[in-house]
This record gives sequence, structure tokens and C-alpha cells, in this order.
Amino acid sequence: MRRGWVAGLTIFAVLAVLLAGCGNKSQTASSAAEAVPVSLAEAKMGRLSRGDILAGKVVAAAEVNLVPKMTGKVAEVPVDVGDRVRAGQVVLRLDAPELEAAVRQAEAALALAESNRRQAQLDYDVAAANYERAKVLLEHQALSEAEFQAKYELPYKAAKERVENLAPAQVRQAEAALALARANLANSIVNSPIAGVVTARNVDPGELAAPTMPVLTVADIDRVVVEAGASEQQVNKLKKGQKVRVFISAVRAEPFEGVISSISPAADVRTKMYTVKVEIPNPGHLIKPGMFAEVDLGVAGEAVLVPRDAVVTRDNTTAVFVVVGNKAVLRKVETGPSDGRNIAVLSGLKPGEKVVVAGQELLEHGTKVTVAGAGS
Repeated sequence: MRRGWVAGLTIFAVLAVLLAGCGNKSQTASSAAEAVPVSLAEAKMGRLSRGDILAGKVVAAAEVNLVPKMTGKVAEVPVDVGDRVRAGQVVLRLDAPELEAAVRQAEAALALAESNRRQAQLDYDVAAANYERAKVLLEHQALSEAEFQAKYELPYKAAKERVENLAPAQVRQAEAALALARANLANSIVNSPIAGVVTARNVDPGELAAPTMPVLTVADIDRVVVEAGASEQQVNKLKKGQKVRVFISAVRAEPFEGVISSISPAADVRTKMYTVKVEIPNPGHLIKPGMFAEVDLGVAGEAVLVPRDAVVTRDNTTAVFVVVGNKAVLRKVETGPSDGRNIAVLSGLKPGEKVVVAGQELLEHGTKVTVAGAGS
């Protein structure tokens, strides 16, 4: 009898423990069910895209192919691909000893002509003095007319002609000959007309260079231009000076800011597209000519952007759920335009705040949440 009572008491104790365990599990499950799993996205400053994307390629803001003005053997190429050059810098010299000799000869001829002009001035001064003294003698009949003309007047006139006309003309002739010789020598030298970077070098010293073949290419890539084609539906939406975003995936994921510098007034005959040029600053030379680019014709101004899925309507009010701590707070917002993926929030939300993009249909103001994933 006593054994049966002990056995019954033992069974009762086991059942009590089991029931207590089930109660704790039920309470824990109930507590977990109160927190709604949600996905979040961060409100960020950005620009909307209308979906108008122009594909194009990057070209240098300025690019020149350099050619010599004369045919000759290359004596020196002091620059190589990748070197920066200044406007006016010598980038190639041809071997031209005969032109250098012609310059020296012309310089000597000019020096001689200038010496002759100085000598003509001295001769004129002497002849003029003699002429004036002879005039006094002629007036006092101490000198015959014939002797005066032969010895004084004619030499004076000849000296005057040399100093006023002949000697200056010889100097000008020598100066012109020297200028021509120097111009011919300058034709053997190639200077860069722009500041930029050498992007191609096609000759080496000892090779023959001619005006028919570019010897070097210099490009200004401190600024680059994206050349893209706009359709007839797009071209009238654009204007010169408009700011646009340019995506160049080979450089970085974030867009560059560019400005439309020109819009072709006529369509290309072959492609039927209107050429649009967008200029982008490129101080670090990260953007290279030839790269593929996409011009986003989005809204120029920035706004707080959130995914469209974050916006809900509660009691005829536009709002979003902002997660503060572990609770969802219903926040009234004023929304603006949308590009189909993101929507601009004009007021009620700050950049950096976390908004619910999935799971908000189960939320009310103050509902506890648990983060199940992150929106993009």
C-alpha cells in the first residue's frame, strides 16, 4: 500500500515538470512571435534616373597628331608615351646640318649688312661736311662750279643715297634671308601645340619622318568628353550646360558628374542619332580615352531617396516605417518623383535613417521588429 502511494507521487511530480517545461516553451514562442521579421534599407542622398541612358565612349578633350613640315632623318625624340608635355615644348628634331649652316651664313650676311650701313653713315657724315665747306668756297668763287660738282656735290648725293636707301635695303634683305633660314630650320623641329600627355610615338632616332605620317600623338586628358548618341525623342529634353551623371564601370561604380557641352543640331546620316558631348573633369587621369560610358539623363538635383517598396499608405496618409531601436515607428512623409525603383522623399526623413522595405504589411506603430535582411 505504501509502495503504491510513493509510485503515484513520483508520477505526479514527473508530470508537473513536463507541464512546466511545455509552459516555458509556449511562453518563449509567444514572445518570439511578437517581433516581426523585416528587411531594411538606408535612406540616401542621390539622383533619380528617368531611365534615359545614352551609351557612348570617352575621348580626350583635345588630341593632335604631330607631323613634321619636311622630310628628314630623325635626330632626337626627347619624349615617350605617357610623358606630360607643355604647349610649345620640343618633342622631335630632324637631322638638318645644312639648315643650321644656312642660318649661320644668313647671320653673318646680316652682320655684314649692318656693318655696311654703319660705314655708309660715316661716309655720309664726311661727305656732308665737305659739301658744306665746298658751298662756302663756291660762294666766294674760290672753287669752280665744275670742281664743286665733281668733287663735293656728287659724292655727297651718292653717300646720302647709300645711307638712306641702299644700306637699309641691304640690311632688310639680310634680315629676310635670316628669317627664311631660321624658318627652314624650325621646320625640322616639331613642337606640341597643346599641353597634354603623349599617347603614341611612331618613330625613333635614325628613322625617316615625313609630313604624310604622324610621328607623335598628344592628348589633353585633364578633361575628357563622352560622345553619345541621343534619339529624336531624347534630344529635345537636353540642353547645353545641363548636369548629368556619367557611369564608367571600368573606373568605379559611383557616377561622375558631367556637363553637356554640345548637342548636334542634325542627326548622323548613318546612325540617325544626335551626337551629344558631355565634358567631365579628369584631374587624376583615371578616365582613359576609349572607355565605355553611360550618360544618365536623370534629375540634376539631389534628394533623399528610398526604395518605392518602403512607402505605405495608412489612413490616407503617405508614410514609411522607420526602425528605432527594435521598434517600427510610423513616419509621415512627403514624397516626390519616382523612377520606378526609388522615390524621392521631400520631407519627413533624413539621410541615414533605416526604413522597412519588406514586412511592413504586418506592422503598426510601435511594433517590435527583428531584422531579417537588408534592402539595396
